[in-house]
Amino acid sequence: MEFRRNGRRYTWTQADEDASRAQHGVSFRLAARVFDQDLYLEGPAPGRRQGARVAIGPAAELILTVVHQPRPDGARILSARRATAVEARWYEQEAH
Repeated sequence: MEFRRNGRRYTWTQADEDASRAQHGVSFRLAARVFDQDLYLEGPAPGRRQGARVAIGPAAELILTVVHQPRPDGARILSARRATAVEARWYEQEAH
């Protein structure tokens, strides 16, 4: 799958989105909104593929955690979910 938003390109497999959506109820199109502004926090994704990163940020009044592989023109999204309470607190403290 491919989705373009604000000049950036997001890709994913349908299987990854279906699994993530079934488990966490978050679509990858919504997850891509985390990258709309530079308001997200990012770091390595422990236990994931080499080069995978985790981004925590706002999307539609939610704080989401998005595991992705950065690309020069966007990202490949691997999974997305609502941030845990600990992640959301960390985001609120660090981003503001």
